[in-house]
Amino acid sequence: MSFDIWDLVLFVVVSALTPGGACMPDPRHKALIMSLPLPSTAATPAVGGIGASNVAGFTLLLLFSWQVWFCCAKCRMNIILSIALAAGVFCLLGKLLFPLIPDTDAGFWSVMVWNMVLGGILFAAVPWKKEPAYKSPMPFWCKVPLVAGVVLLLIVMKKYMGGFIVAFPMVGVVGTYESRHALWGIARQVPLMMLSLGVLNTLARIALPYTGLYWALAVGWAGYCAVFFPLHRLLWRKSLAAAAEEAPRA
Repeated sequence: MSFDIWDLVLFVVVSALTPGGACMPDPRHKALIMSLPLPSTAATPAVGGIGASNVAGFTLLLLFSWQVWFCCAKCRMNIILSIALAAGVFCLLGKLLFPLIPDTDAGFWSVMVWNMVLGGILFAAVPWKKEPAYKSPMPFWCKVPLVAGVVLLLIVMKKYMGGFIVAFPMVGVVGTYESRHALWGIARQVPLMMLSLGVLNTLARIALPYTGLYWALAVGWAGYCAVFFPLHRLLWRKSLAAAAEEAPRA
C-alpha cells in the first residue's frame, strides 16, 4: 500500500466535511454538505485522472443511498448494518465493474449520457417528504477512527476499484448515520449530484488535454457551480412548496 500527497489531502477534506454535516440539524443542510464534491475532487488525482469509472461510480452512489433508505425504512434494519451493507455492495460492484468498463472516449461518454438521463429523470420525479431535524449527540472524536478507516480502505482499494472510489460516499458513510432520520432527503439529493458532477467531469475531460489535470478540474468546478446552485435552489423551493401544501392538511 502506497501513500501520496493526495491521499493526505483526501483524508483532511473528508475529516473537515464530516463534522460540518453533523452539527447541522436541518436535513436540507446535511444533504448540501454531503453533496459537495470536495472529496471526489481530491480523490481524482489519487486515481490518476478522469475516466469512465469516475462517472460510473455515481450510479453506484445512487444505489448506495437508496439501499440504505430501503434497508432502514422498509426492512427495519439497524442503520449501521444498513450502511455497512450498502458500502460493501458499492465496493464489490466497483471491483467487478472496473475491469469491464472501457477507459476510452466511447466508454466515458456512454456512461455520462446514462448518468445524466437517469439523474435528470429522478431529479424531476422523486417527491419531497417531510423529515425531522436531528443533530447527533455523538462527539466528533468518536467518528475520527471511522473517517480514517474509510479513507485507508479507499487507498487500499484504489488499484481494484479505480475511478469508482471518486464517487464512494466518503463523507456519506458518517453523514448517512448522522442523517438517519432524513434518509429520503439524502437519497433525493443524489440525482442533483449526478447532474452537476456530470457537468464537472464533462468539462474537465474536455479541458484535460489542453490544461492538465488541475486546471481541468478548476474548469469543471466552474461548470459545477453554474449548475449545482441553481438546481439546488430549485430543489429547496420545491420542498418548501410541498411543505406549504402539506401544512393545511396536517
